Amino acid sequence: MARAAKPSTRPDRALGVSTPSVTQLKVLDTFVKQAIRLQDEIILREAKLAERNADLHRLTHGEIPEAMMAAGVTEFKTEDGLIVTVGDFVAGTMPKREEDGGAPGARKAMFKWLIKNAPGIVKEEVAINFSVGEREQSERLKALLKANGYEHFFAEVNVNHQTLSAFARELIRKGQKLPDLLGIFIDHKAVIKLPKAKGTK
Repeated sequence: MARAAKPSTRPDRALGVSTPSVTQLKVLDTFVKQAIRLQDEIILREAKLAERNADLHRLTHGEIPEAMMAAGVTEFKTEDGLIVTVGDFVAGTMPKREEDGGAPGARKAMFKWLIKNAPGIVKEEVAINFSVGEREQSERLKALLKANGYEHFFAEVNVNHQTLSAFARELIRKGQKLPDLLGIFIDHKAVIKLPKAKGTK
């Protein structure tokens, strides 16, 4: 039976690679172990940070606003001079595209409503994909677009989520009801402000 060949430790002269020394290998081993220790430490700290963020969210979106509403106040000053206020927190996400697992028609219905009720916040992009071998058609279309002042062409209707949230807050301020198709949810959030340092304006 033929013996399996052992990995060569000789220098690869063709590639200009030399055999590492024992000291070099020990240094490399030390670096790798340090990297693994740091990686494990980062994972633990990130998990701990996620827990702390969850605790903070529970306090600022739940317990503090609920306690202030129970006390009938919208602003509160602590013994240390911290000022706490409660306001509406508006957030949400647009429905996913159907090809990404979104509900059929949900995204289209949302943009249809926005185009009718808030056309100023909707951004529209248009794009066309050509098949292999359709370079001539592509060049003709690009020339036509450039001739009409369009340098870039892409197709999609979109809206910035921050712009959408701002629009929703404005509707709430006016006392108007938000349609469910916008995917917006409203919550209460406590905002804690530090007292101003002495001598500052």
